[in-house]
This record gives sequence, C-alpha cells and structure tokens, in this order.
Amino acid sequence: MIALFGLLNALVPPWDYDGLMYHLVGPKIFLEEGGLFPYPDNWYVNAPFTIEMLFTIGITFGDDIFPKLVHFSMGLLYVGATYMIAQRWLKSKESWLSIAVLLGVPILPVWASFAYIDFGWSAFEFLALCAMLIWWQEGDFRWLILSGTLIGLAMGSKYLGLVGFGLLGIFLLFVSRREGWRSLLRISLWYGLPAIIIACPWYLKNWLWFDNPIYPLILGGPGWNDTRLELYNAYLASYGSGRSLLDFILLPLNIYTQHVRFGAVMNQIDVPNILFLLVFLYPLCKRNRFISTILMITAGRILFWWLGSHQTRFLLPVFPALAIATAYVITRLITGRPQRTMLHLFLPLLALGLTVITIYYQMVLTIQYKPLGVVIGTESREGFLARIVKDYPAVAYIQKNLPDTDRILLLGDGRGYYCLPQCMPDPDHFRWAGEIATLPDLTALGKWFSQMEVTHILLSWEDLDFLLQHDPMGVIEKAARRLLEWRDSGCLRNVFSDNWVELYEIACISP
Repeated sequence: MIALFGLLNALVPPWDYDGLMYHLVGPKIFLEEGGLFPYPDNWYVNAPFTIEMLFTIGITFGDDIFPKLVHFSMGLLYVGATYMIAQRWLKSKESWLSIAVLLGVPILPVWASFAYIDFGWSAFEFLALCAMLIWWQEGDFRWLILSGTLIGLAMGSKYLGLVGFGLLGIFLLFVSRREGWRSLLRISLWYGLPAIIIACPWYLKNWLWFDNPIYPLILGGPGWNDTRLELYNAYLASYGSGRSLLDFILLPLNIYTQHVRFGAVMNQIDVPNILFLLVFLYPLCKRNRFISTILMITAGRILFWWLGSHQTRFLLPVFPALAIATAYVITRLITGRPQRTMLHLFLPLLALGLTVITIYYQMVLTIQYKPLGVVIGTESREGFLARIVKDYPAVAYIQKNLPDTDRILLLGDGRGYYCLPQCMPDPDHFRWAGEIATLPDLTALGKWFSQMEVTHILLSWEDLDFLLQHDPMGVIEKAARRLLEWRDSGCLRNVFSDNWVELYEIACISP
C-alpha cells in the first residue's frame, strides 16, 4: 500500500521544492546549452550530479515525471536493500521486521515520490558499507571493489557521500591495521581507486572552474564573497535544537520532541521511527558482530551529521542500519519469553502500527493533493500545478503577460524550473535579501535594481514565513521591511496577487 500510494504521487508533475530548485533545473539547462558549464548563480547545479544525469533521459523527451520515477525506483532499492542485508545476517522474521521499522518513518514515501536523489545516495552508501562488511567476513577482494564502486556513486551523487567514503576508509584501515604495508596498500587501492575514478570528475571540474572541489562549501569561490557564504552557513546551522554539549546529549530526545526544527519539507511528519531508540538497549542483548559493527559506523555517521546541518533528511543513510539493529533488539528482547506475554506481542505490533501510521499519512496527502485526476487525465497539468505549487499562478501570469526581456527577482524563493529564463530565483534563500538588507536607503535600492536589470519582484509569503524561522542574522526580515517601505512609497506597483504571492512591477528605478 505504501508503494502504491508513493507511485501514484510520483506520477504527477513535479512540485517538490528541491526538484524545482535544482534537481530538474540542472539537467534542463545542460541540455539547452549542450553540455556542462560553470553556473555560480545556482551553486547546487555545480554539485555532484550523477543521478541527475539520469534525469536528462526523460527531460530530453519533455518528460519531467521520469526523474520522479527514477527516484521512486531508488526508494524501492533502499527498502529492498534493508531486507536483503538483514536476511543475510539475521533471521527471516527479523528481515520483515526491519522493513516494518524502516517504513515506520512516515516521511520516507513522500520523499520517494519527489524528483530528489537522496534515496540513490543513501542506498549506495548503505550498500557500500554492507559490501565492505562482506569482504571483511569472507576476504574476497571483489566485495571490496564493489564497496568502492558504490561509495564512488554516493560521492558522485551528493557531497555528503564524502563522509561515508571517509568513515569506511577509517574502518578499512582499522580492521587491516595488522597487515603489512604492501597488503594495506593493495587493500586501500581496491577500495579507494574505483571510488575516486567514479566520483572525481565532479570534484575535478569544480577545482578547475572554481578552485574549490566542493564549491562553494567551506572555501567559497567565484560569486561567493564572505557575506554570502556566512549567510548560507548560518541558514544551514539554523536547523536543529542547538549545538551545545547538552544539546548533543539530549539529541535522541530532541529529534522527536522538537522534530519540526530538524525538517524543511513537511516537517510535521519529518521524524525518525521512535523505535530507533531501542538500539540503546543493544548492550543488554547477546552480541552480534554484524550489528555491533554497523552500529559503531552509524554512530560515527551521526557524529559527522551533528557537525554539519541538523536536517533529518541527511540521516537517510543510517536509517536502514538502525532499522536492522532495532529489529534485532526487538527479537532478542522477546526471545525465550512465553509466547503470550504482553512484551512478546507489544513491540512487533507497535512496529506494525507505526507502519500503519505511515499509510495513514499517505492517504491524507493523497486526499489533500488529489493526484489521481492529473494521472488519469481528468485534470490538466496546469490545473494541478496551480493547486499545489503556490507561486505557479504567478508564474503562469508572467509567461502569458510579460515580455521575455523582463526579469523577475524571486526573494528567498529558489524554485525556478517553471519560470526560467525570465525569473531570477534565489537557491541560497538569503542571497538577494542579504544584498537588499545592506543598502542604506531607497535611492540605493533603486540603483541596485537598475544594476541587476530587474523589472519585477515576486514575494512568496509562504516561503518568507518559513525563512523567518531560519533567519538567525535577521536579513530576511530586514529586506522584507525595506521592500514594504518601497511599496508604500509608490515604487512597487502590484500587477498580480493571490493568497500566497504578490508580483510587483518596479515603478521607479534610480539611474
């Protein structure tokens, strides 16, 4: 049922934020230009793009639903890998229980129906870990080469794959520490060489174009001054419940009780399975070499996640390992107990019940978004998008009524897929606001718009409301107030508005 609901939602036109911001934009502009090229205005397009290059197959033929089906298929791989790996090391009933625990994360099928790449990156990274453990168990170097291949695909899909590469490399060196240097070098090459060969083109091009292989993170680069980098880093750091030692200790509690602060999309259901907390009872269970190892590596992965942006979605690679370990703990807790004890029934039924909650949310979203009509053809694509994408009616107005030479600035809104090339989206979320907030007066603001050759500005109040919750430096609030002052002075003329957005024509631009 979860898969069927997910497939139904994957068959509708793209409406997810990141897909419209860069996952679809990158393939689209690369096809239009006939190749890859530096694109500082939308830095995400310069990131590793292995999975997005598959999207070009559909977009070449004008099909932007194809990318969603690619990601949905990778979601099936993600779940199937959890089952198969659990079956390899544990019992059959624990394999099914692992899936139940994994699918007790209610946001997973929603993400799977988006034009994202996260399930591909996460499945590659998790399978790379498992292939390395099989090599460790069996000593067959082919598994180590496969591990390097898979982690190379992960690194080639998302910068965060570098963390997985490093952690597996540390594990490899640790378990091979007693080998001679020749053997250690050979083992390192079996793992590292395929990973580097597969992933390095994406990092090499950034090094050549921007002098930063992970452009623009950490080192910045062309188009990224200190202020822009500081604003983006502050935005990433705004997720989570805090970064003190006490916050770290309370993380297993806060990620559930304050889960809205850890999510960006549908954060009301962006919460891990509560049963994951059972892994803290693993020391009370009979030791299992496989479970002990994946929990150790998972702990390292979570530690590196803590050092970065505290978004729940970035924990996707560890959810399969946590689901398998949780299933193992549940079976160990009930093993040997009378068949009719409450505990024997409670934990498995709770795992199943949480899966039912996931189905419930899928049903609620299906009722809310009504995808069936556009899938079977009783509703037009434009009608569906006008209902779901809040700024789409304004985009439709722009494409119908404004000349191609006009340029529309989107304040804090990164969704440019349906509005290119007229629109100037803001994938950083704070780039345009950061520049507007530093202008001393309305005259300077008029000159800035003149220099940017901007004719209109689109304000999406839904996006601004979200960004105000992640605005530690106050730039969104200051820029919005500045624009409202300009509107009240008569320099912004409203040409389109609805309940969600307002489109203004700039009526007085200073030379």
